[in-house]
Amino acid sequence: MLRIAIVEDEEDLRGQLADGVRSVLGGLEAELTCLGNVQPLLDACAAGERFDLLLLDIQLPGMDGMSAAARIRELDADVLIVFVTSMAQYAVQGYKVDALDFLVKPVAHETLDACLARALRRLKKRAPASLSVHSGGSLRIVPVSSILYAESREHRTLLRTREEEIPCAGSLGSIEESLIPHGFFRCHAAFVVSFAQVERLDGGDVIVGGRRVPLSKHRRKQFLAALAAYWGERG
Repeated sequence: MLRIAIVEDEEDLRGQLADGVRSVLGGLEAELTCLGNVQPLLDACAAGERFDLLLLDIQLPGMDGMSAAARIRELDADVLIVFVTSMAQYAVQGYKVDALDFLVKPVAHETLDACLARALRRLKKRAPASLSVHSGGSLRIVPVSSILYAESREHRTLLRTREEEIPCAGSLGSIEESLIPHGFFRCHAAFVVSFAQVERLDGGDVIVGGRRVPLSKHRRKQFLAALAAYWGERG
């Protein structure tokens, strides 16, 4: 889940930014914190709380946003910082705290959209691989490392993790395309397994996370070669 904080002392502008962020994020899971001054954010960062993205006004009561960003950067080298202000002359100073962007008020929806898209791309590169699937009417973000296999059963596509079975929209073929780059293999017409989760072969089955998955005879040779190559790369 993304953690985003907006610090803006003008209530109307704070609400507009929050609405804009929610609109751009759509179905992505995110926790949005809206503050009128920066002290609660500083306290949270000092206590070890981590945020993914901060939208900071520069002209704030008490400590200004630029000074707050410098202090936050001492506590967290990775958080993305975006300044939102009517004073464009501060843009150069933003480089001192490695600011991602500098938005000038009033912030157009298109500008905020482009900024957040850039931030999400940066965060995606940092994050462990994950698979976004629609399940039960909502968007689920499933870490690839948690997936044992994907299965087609009774005209449904299912993701199996150690904890749960997740029904998801889309065909097994479309899920396979997303998983193949992360060390998965179509071992059977109805199954795509994770090489990282393979424990052993038992007869005509692959044991994956303690579960039996059938291995097609005509896919066996290719599967074993791909599995050996995967283990060799990991070794």
